[in-house]
Amino acid sequence: RAARAAKDAPRGDDGAVAKAAKAAQPAGGVTGDGARYGAWASSASTPSSSAAAAKVGTGSAVESLPLPEEYTQDLAKAGKPTGMPKFSDSAKTGFEAALQRQYGQPKDDAGNGGKGQANPNRKGRAKPGKLGMPRSNGPDYSVVTRNLALELVRVTEAAALGSAQWMGLGDKRAADQAAVDAMRLVLNTLSMDGRIVIGEGEKDEAPMLYNGEFMGDGSWPAVDIAVDPLDGTSLIAQGRHGAISVIALAERGAMFEPQQAFYMEKLCVPFEAADAVDINAPVGQNIKAVADALGKDPCDISVAVLDRPRHSELIYNIRRAGARVHLIADGDVAAALAAATPDNDVDMLMGIGGSPEGVIAAAAMRCIGGGFQGKLWARDEKEAECLTDQGHDLQRVLHAEDLCRGEQVFFAATGVSNSDFVRGVRFTPGGALTSSLVMRAKSGTIRFIETTHRF
Repeated sequence: RAARAAKDAPRGDDGAVAKAAKAAQPAGGVTGDGARYGAWASSASTPSSSAAAAKVGTGSAVESLPLPEEYTQDLAKAGKPTGMPKFSDSAKTGFEAALQRQYGQPKDDAGNGGKGQANPNRKGRAKPGKLGMPRSNGPDYSVVTRNLALELVRVTEAAALGSAQWMGLGDKRAADQAAVDAMRLVLNTLSMDGRIVIGEGEKDEAPMLYNGEFMGDGSWPAVDIAVDPLDGTSLIAQGRHGAISVIALAERGAMFEPQQAFYMEKLCVPFEAADAVDINAPVGQNIKAVADALGKDPCDISVAVLDRPRHSELIYNIRRAGARVHLIADGDVAAALAAATPDNDVDMLMGIGGSPEGVIAAAAMRCIGGGFQGKLWARDEKEAECLTDQGHDLQRVLHAEDLCRGEQVFFAATGVSNSDFVRGVRFTPGGALTSSLVMRAKSGTIRFIETTHRF
């Protein structure tokens, strides 16, 4: 009916063709060839539509899909297009139009035109991507942001690979220097404005990344960095277990700077016992509190302690409470991580160690959820007076949130030798294998990464 109505309309009157085709449609709509003809005749009735159809794509005439022959003869007499544009050409034109809306009109040969409206996501920081989740009981990926911990793991891997080559050779300074050089090299490739606040090495005059040293390419974000390129230098020199390379990162100004306070008394426990312990309480009381929180007997609790003469009384009190002592020669950051990680041989870390390692361990506890308490410790009266003059309160109990503030806390550690939570570097004929731990405080995500390196 639409075809006949359009055929009988006065020649040369485009409006009449369209009106006749529309008026002839039945109440239920037009189907079949009549519907296709009526729609095409209507779209072709405006003077601009024929010209537009002839200029789709690159400006040349568009290859068309033919209509039935009985209709094309009438269209040809009326001066109308005798076919429909191919879908591929129409889609191409629509895609080009979308690109022009997003990126602007390109300049012509004469230099006229220009970008037009700029795409706001093309410059500066990328906007967080948004993803839909089909379930409500999974992680929240509605806003995806940059996870610097995944970039930091390359730093600790490089340091671990460098220092592991000195495993068992008896030269702890060379192992430390190799870790420092590799860490500095990779840190400077990261997109950040980093400032070293914990460089380690200063208290024992070992190779170090210096406090106040800037790292990265200087771009956003501005962050504080705490590093220990090789935690457990003597362990590597002696070929023993427990050495790791570690780095922590937080917002600028968020990390505690111990300055000349080189030592700290520490208490590190699992998440379940975080609120049950007190660093000022007797040793036996804290051991019982951890045992109750973990559902164990005190005799089943294992406490990691640095093997130092200053800990003789602490070791006596631990054994008196019925717990076991796990002596470590070095590497109390690894011991703190082992204490906070389930299914390890260590349940607690107690004793006096380096304050730089204490800040790094506190950053790890912010990510993993373990409990940490610390107090600055002076070796003698002269050092105590010096620390007091610097404004330090030696009686203040420092929690993890005091040592590393804010939500943007990132942590990465790679094993140099085998430890309770990551394996050490394993050299292969064509490279090496590394095991790393990567964590982020804001999301609470903990990743164990196995990496194959090819040399």
